[in-house]
Amino acid sequence: MVVATTANQQDKRSDNRMPAVLTALLALVAAVTAALTVPAICRVAVTRKLLDYPDGDRHHHATPVPRLGGVAVVAGLLAAAMVAYFVGPLMGVATPSG
Repeated sequence: MVVATTANQQDKRSDNRMPAVLTALLALVAAVTAALTVPAICRVAVTRKLLDYPDGDRHHHATPVPRLGGVAVVAGLLAAAMVAYFVGPLMGVATPSG
């Protein structure tokens, strides 16, 4: 069964899409935030000895590696989400609350 859509229905669907500029801005915010938080998180991991030590069996790196890298990724994600929440409505993108 083929469902035909009218031009008006297609316009309503495309109104809710995120503009390319906002998408690029969010990607940039996430990447920059993660890149800026990595050194601080690495220092915390080294200070608190939250390291992944090579054991020759499963971990083959030459030196101990900090294990908190995911924290920087989450920080970038949260920063991008906050920007989307506050900047999205200014660019005509609907937020979950309205």
